[in-house]
Amino acid sequence: MRSLLLLSAFCLLEAALAAEVKKPAAAAAPGTAEKLSPKAATLAERSAGLAFSLYQAMAKDQAVENILVSPVVVASSLGLVSLGGKATTASQAKAVLSAEQLRDEEVHAGLGELLRSLSNSTARNVTWKLGSRLYGPSSVSFADDFVRSSKQHYNCEHSKINFRDKRSALQSINEWAAQTTDGKLPEVTKDVERTDGALLVNA
Repeated sequence: MRSLLLLSAFCLLEAALAAEVKKPAAAAAPGTAEKLSPKAATLAERSAGLAFSLYQAMAKDQAVENILVSPVVVASSLGLVSLGGKATTASQAKAVLSAEQLRDEEVHAGLGELLRSLSNSTARNVTWKLGSRLYGPSSVSFADDFVRSSKQHYNCEHSKINFRDKRSALQSINEWAAQTTDGKLPEVTKDVERTDGALLVNA
């Protein structure tokens, strides 16, 4: 589970901006917000608790500065891990999120609802943008069901990348982050490990 927490830390440190708002009712006046569903509200509460614990752990490291923690970024990253991981990995991701009692579809639907709420700029006159891209090795392909579900619930993009060409990989990732954040985050990482696995980047 420690590796999942470190993955969450990596993802949230790359977030350019995070602000939490609720989804407005269809007929509501601007600035009003609709209540989240019970499952989404539960996940929001547990995500906040996880992010606070993660912040406390990171704050103990004197080498870490300017910590930015977004509960929904941490939670959605774990949701993606759960969605794409095998049985053990998926269970670990749900456990870190304290969502063991929820069915998989409830977790993904609830987190998707949170993301849609945050992305609705008319609810509280707040602009909130989150870009997610999952980079996989050029030698493998993502399963069609995973691509469809991750796009539906997490609005996640997918791309193949040659991790062995570190310079090209870094350029591709940082250019995507800069474009996604309208230039506000020109660089999300200075190094990329050569890996046969996937890399999730949020910006």
